[in-house]
Amino acid sequence: QNANPFYEQVHAFKVMDIVERAGKPFPAEVQVIALGRSVAWVGLPGEIFNEHGRAIKLASPFPVTIVAELANGNLGYVPDRKAYSEGAYEVISSRVAAGSGEAMVASAVEQLVALFKD
Repeated sequence: QNANPFYEQVHAFKVMDIVERAGKPFPAEVQVIALGRSVAWVGLPGEIFNEHGRAIKLASPFPVTIVAELANGNLGYVPDRKAYSEGAYEVISSRVAAGSGEAMVASAVEQLVALFKD
């Protein structure tokens, strides 16, 4: 537990959000658009941690891959698994479960590979 009252308040808002949604997950659209075989654009909902964007770019078969956050909605902060173990404001206020960002990365890479093959 964090003794910081601000963090406690942020965590309380997160819990209230989960209760309002009755624990149901957020829908999250991962969108990939290719411009030929040269450039791909990936749209992810939420404030994506840099590590996720780098992972997508490294795994992309396209020479240029642009990753945009806050596309197709806003899930709030989407930390990587390592950040969840470290804590911090972004993790405390995050409304998504650990591993959500990695799932978005996997979906984006799968779509990029499929588009590159076409």
